[in-house]
Amino acid sequence: MSEHDLDPVEQLRRVGIGLVLGGLAFGGLSFGVDTVVSGIVLLGAGILVWWGEYRRELTVGIGVGIGVAGLVVLIDVWTDTGFRGLRLAGFIVALGVVDYVLAPAYGKLQDAGERASGR
Repeated sequence: MSEHDLDPVEQLRRVGIGLVLGGLAFGGLSFGVDTVVSGIVLLGAGILVWWGEYRRELTVGIGVGIGVAGLVVLIDVWTDTGFRGLRLAGFIVALGVVDYVLAPAYGKLQDAGERASGR
């Protein structure tokens, strides 16, 4: 994968899409599957999607987003955050939406920082 092919804004947006997909998948899985199993399934699916994206030399965002959603679910299992089921799924989806919406602002901040540092 070459350095110039990776647009940071597009990559962040794809992470947001992955988080939304992971949150929606967890919401569906939470009705019939144990939370630990759901987290492991999402983490495994995220790794598979990431590997597929990486092999085709695309940005790696969607797989990373799904994997992070799986990690958030597993962290919630091991700690008592108070989120369970659909509330946790909604939180993950909200993180994905915020990530998608704020990705252009991050790109502008990064460009301004690079200009200020003289890169």
